[in-house]
Amino acid sequence: MNIKKDEEIKETPPIWFPVVPILVLIGIGNVLFISYKLSLWLGILFFLPIPIVLRIIFGIPLILIGIFFFLWGFKLLKPAAALGLAKKLRTSGAYAYTRNPMYFGVCSIFWGIGILLSLSYILIGALIWTIFNYLWVVIGEEKEIESKFGKEYLEYKKQVPRFIPLKINLLTKKI
Repeated sequence: MNIKKDEEIKETPPIWFPVVPILVLIGIGNVLFISYKLSLWLGILFFLPIPIVLRIIFGIPLILIGIFFFLWGFKLLKPAAALGLAKKLRTSGAYAYTRNPMYFGVCSIFWGIGILLSLSYILIGALIWTIFNYLWVVIGEEKEIESKFGKEYLEYKKQVPRFIPLKINLLTKKI
């Protein structure tokens, strides 16, 4: 692939771009509210009996990995590209490990908080958020990106996983 370095790509974000994170937070708040009401309606335990050691072992790393991928992906993507206004396909940095590092990051944070706090409604919210983001946003965006970047994106799809960054190099063997 003949792709320029991300630093060479300059795009100006729209003036309303700072509103986007607020909308994401409102969306997460709505998912939490709905999942809280759903867990009460279903009679699911509020606090799950997960030992604190397991909550720390799994929750904190998920949160840290999520923050890392979200910030790394956002830094590389640039605001205009995050809104679908990109002129170049990003394939380096976090985008070399997953085609959707920011979505993966938010979902990881959500799951990590649910596990760490051991709250059933946060885990239900994480499940709803992950399914929604994967089925509606990630797959939906993929069709747009494919039509915009064509063969370049098709080649990129063959090399990089869609959501979970499982590109692991053990010596010279790729898994």
